[in-house]
Amino acid sequence: EPLFRSGIGGRRIAKVMGQVMDNEQLRLDYEAFVSDLLEWIETKIVELEDRSFPNSLVGMQSAVTSFNQYRTQLKPPKFVEMGNLEVMLFDLQTKLRANNQQVYVPREGRMVSDITKAWDRLEGAEHQRELSLREELMRQQKLEQLAAKFDRKASMRETWLTENQRLVSTDTLGDDVAAVEASIKKHEAIETDIKAYEERVMALTEFAIELSEEGYHDIARISRQNESVTELWHQLLALLTSKRRRLEASMGLRKVFQEMLDLIDYMDEMKIGLLSDDYGKHLAGVEDLLQKHSLVEADVAALADRVATLSASAQKHADDVSEEEESYRVDPGLIAERQEELNSSYGELQEFSSVRRSRLEDSLGVQQFCCDADEEEAWLKEQQQILDQDDHIRDMTGVQHMERKQQGLEAEMIGHERRVESIVESGNGMLLSDLFTASTIIKPRVASLDKNWANFRQSAATKRQRIEQYQFLYQYIADAEETVDWLSMMEQVVGSSEYGRDEYSTQALMKKHETIEEELLNYEKVISALQLQFAQLAPEDKSESVSRMEPRIAELYTGLLDTSARRRGELKGAWERHKFWRESELVESWIADKRAMVLSLETGEDVVEAERLRGRLSALEVEVRAGGEGQVERIDGMARKLLEGGHRDGEEIETRRDHIKERWIEFLELLQRRKAEAAAASGLQEFYHTVDETIKWINEKAVLLENSRGAEGKDLDAVLKEQRQLQAIERDLLALADKVGTLNADAKSLSGEHPESADGIGRRMDELNRVWKDLSDQMTNRRAQLGESGNLQVYLQDIVAFQAWLSDAYIRASSNELPSSVSQSEEKLKQHKELNAEMNAYTPTYQNITSSGKRIIPDAPAEGDDLQAEAKRRLVAVESDWAMLWDAWEGRQELLIASLAYQSFKRDGEHVEVLLGEEETYLGEGAEGAGSLDEAEVWLKKHEGFEEKMAVHDESVNALMEAGRKLEEEEHYAQEEVQRIAHDVHLRREANRVKAAERKAYLEASLALFQFHRNTDELDDWISEKAAVAGEETYRDPSNMLQKLKKHKAFEAELEANKPRLDAILETGNALAEAQPDSASSIHGRLDDLQSHWSNLRGKSMDKDRKLSQANDQGEFSRACADFSSWLSDTMSALTSEDTGKTFRASII
Repeated sequence: EPLFRSGIGGRRIAKVMGQVMDNEQLRLDYEAFVSDLLEWIETKIVELEDRSFPNSLVGMQSAVTSFNQYRTQLKPPKFVEMGNLEVMLFDLQTKLRANNQQVYVPREGRMVSDITKAWDRLEGAEHQRELSLREELMRQQKLEQLAAKFDRKASMRETWLTENQRLVSTDTLGDDVAAVEASIKKHEAIETDIKAYEERVMALTEFAIELSEEGYHDIARISRQNESVTELWHQLLALLTSKRRRLEASMGLRKVFQEMLDLIDYMDEMKIGLLSDDYGKHLAGVEDLLQKHSLVEADVAALADRVATLSASAQKHADDVSEEEESYRVDPGLIAERQEELNSSYGELQEFSSVRRSRLEDSLGVQQFCCDADEEEAWLKEQQQILDQDDHIRDMTGVQHMERKQQGLEAEMIGHERRVESIVESGNGMLLSDLFTASTIIKPRVASLDKNWANFRQSAATKRQRIEQYQFLYQYIADAEETVDWLSMMEQVVGSSEYGRDEYSTQALMKKHETIEEELLNYEKVISALQLQFAQLAPEDKSESVSRMEPRIAELYTGLLDTSARRRGELKGAWERHKFWRESELVESWIADKRAMVLSLETGEDVVEAERLRGRLSALEVEVRAGGEGQVERIDGMARKLLEGGHRDGEEIETRRDHIKERWIEFLELLQRRKAEAAAASGLQEFYHTVDETIKWINEKAVLLENSRGAEGKDLDAVLKEQRQLQAIERDLLALADKVGTLNADAKSLSGEHPESADGIGRRMDELNRVWKDLSDQMTNRRAQLGESGNLQVYLQDIVAFQAWLSDAYIRASSNELPSSVSQSEEKLKQHKELNAEMNAYTPTYQNITSSGKRIIPDAPAEGDDLQAEAKRRLVAVESDWAMLWDAWEGRQELLIASLAYQSFKRDGEHVEVLLGEEETYLGEGAEGAGSLDEAEVWLKKHEGFEEKMAVHDESVNALMEAGRKLEEEEHYAQEEVQRIAHDVHLRREANRVKAAERKAYLEASLALFQFHRNTDELDDWISEKAAVAGEETYRDPSNMLQKLKKHKAFEAELEANKPRLDAILETGNALAEAQPDSASSIHGRLDDLQSHWSNLRGKSMDKDRKLSQANDQGEFSRACADFSSWLSDTMSALTSEDTGKTFRASII
């Protein structure tokens, strides 16, 4: 039997030693795996932080492929290996506890937290590597695209420059002025095209510079090709300059030759006139010939300078010839021949002019007095008949016609008055000379001339007074009719039913209406002036039709002011409605986005996911309430203001406001509902977790209780050992009993709150109660089997059990393991607080053990009493371990609080990164899809809504930054990681701000471009309409010609009024072209077309004005011809009369 017992003991020892060796090997394997994994991580971090990238697109694509292979092939196995390490460590610690060995704690640098930190650094390096690779790849792609674009454009430029060099090199100058002019125009066209091409050549150089600055790998080839294009460009410019000089020299000489020929022909024509035999048949004819000859002599004298100038110019072309021009120089003999021909022709002309002068002076002085007297008598008779005719004035045209006739007559009277005085003086002189015909002919002629002149002056004064009365009357009528027409036209403008399609078009209509109202107020001066004109009319001119004009104008003007005020109010209401609608659409879109976000969040199937959902919903609620309530209140305020103002669309506005409020309330209810669901799910998952842990614990205690069997009938040590185990299990069962009762109560409550989960809750509680009952029965049986032992044995059992609990509690209190999430941190804190409660619950046990030990154990144990000595040793150890336990708990408490703060910061950082990711997703979308003004406005409104969302996101970012700052001030153990997260968030936010600003600038530029095209189209359409009006041939109808002239003047005034509109578009277009070089060509094309259409319109308007004036003059000429025809008929009747007079004087008259 002793041998048998010794064999059993040996096997037990061997088993224990085998377990110890296995645990040691497991520890060595763990440390080896940790070292290998950390070494791999550090190596990869160094590789990922390397930024020496290949300088080519192919190299970068290879680098990206290698990086993707690392992420998909190398990294995942290491991640699995890291998870296996945690499992290995947990398995090792579990086996050590089961074998009653000291729990293994990895040394500093080999803990799970160290591996996690190293892995986080690897993730950070990987993220930075990805960003760098993406940025460098995009840069290389851009360089390759730019190089391809450079090659394409360089080839085009070389072909174009070579062809133009060949074109410019051809020397077809021409043999006459027309041919040379054609060559010059062709050359100017070529120069214009070439000068316009300079910008493209310079753009090619800019491409080369940009590629050089960016370090393009094939920059040498690019530079050579650019230099080749530049050299071709300079050669082409030199050829242009040379060709220009040759054409100008040839043109100058051909013009001199042409002018010589023209001048010789002109002198030949003058010679023919100087050789005429007509020296005048009466005094007027002689004077006329003398005057003409004086002009001819002046022309002859003036020709001397021209002859000298042409000869000098021709000689200069013969003398000053450069080596380059020697090849196309004109024969000097031809130039001398042309000079001799010109000088000879001029000498003959001077000789003929001198002979003509002497012959004309010999014929002066014939029949002076008689001619003068007859002319004045005939003129007075003719003008008197005109003054005696009836006026027949019906409109302002007749008045103007009469005014012009009267002005002409009065101007003639001035000259005739001096002439009559001269004739009378000459006649009186003849009377004094005692000529034989003086008393019978000259004296009656002098008396008759004096009398007829006096009568004629009186008639002219009376005629002038009546013309002024007519002029004032018809001027008033014309002004009044023009005013009525203007008021009628403005009534159509002001009475328009157009209120704009949107906020911007309505605002434009409001500005236009303000201009119209200002014009209406200024027109009051015109109305007042008309009233003053009417008051100044002569009584006989105030007919019934004239008197009705005044009240009609006043009525039209008053009605127009009322209509204008009414339209101003309607336009303002329409603008406020459009603004309200735009704001409400933005708010509705924002609510829809948030609703979609809330609905997209899933509940999850475990405690961690449920807690994460609760956190995200709480953060979202804070964000929504901060940004949404103000927007809904702003919409409500806008609607209330419109409704209080009695807006004509009040019912529609109120419906829209109520709709927004309903959407907001529905969204808040949805958010609260989702929060409640998340909270309920979290509580239920936590309950399931607690039940499972409790069942697991009960099963462990049952296994432990079963393993303690076999001490009955053995030695005291075995009995004591089993009693201690049984007492420890009993203490644990006391805590388990309370926990089972609590879980049963929680199960009833949760079944009522979650009827759909009642079956699952019931099944789990049935299993819990079953295993608890089995354990209780098993414990009762074991207690009955062992019975009671001595007080010392009981005490030893108690103190051993308490020491076991102390060891386990100390391991839990002194653990350095850090949680990796907020939920884990909260769970660890909860467990740590439960440990504190457990320590407080064990405080009476500790006090009982120390007091009982002092009472039971003597101060000096009896010699040879091993039990007393063992009890004394254990009592001292318990007192020391108890103090160490409380110190470890307080240290662990501080560490867990700091970890919770860090994990909360990381969670908020992840939330902020999601928000920034949403911003980056939006900013990464293309904004080039706007194809019209409305789409551009929609894009810009969408971006403005995005900026408002960014402002809301900034609150979360600022809160994160503030939390990070507090952790840094507290010198948190994860201070470096906190700084890294805060720095990354700050960089991403600033990058998003820059991208948002750039995107907004692009959208605003696109909107400005579309607005420019819209304004250009509107003005172009208006020009087309006015061009059609200007092209109407109304001058062909002679009726109402004066009214048509006035209407055309108003048309021209309208053109002048719209000239600032054209100038504004031109200024805007030039500014846009400068700000947007990519669109400069299309903008300049539109501006050129617009200016061309405007010039065409002005040309048509001027042509129509000229033709209307000509038609008006033709009408006046026709009326004058009719008057002359009437006078001629009367004269012919008098001439054909048989009454020849009774006396010599009557016959003469």
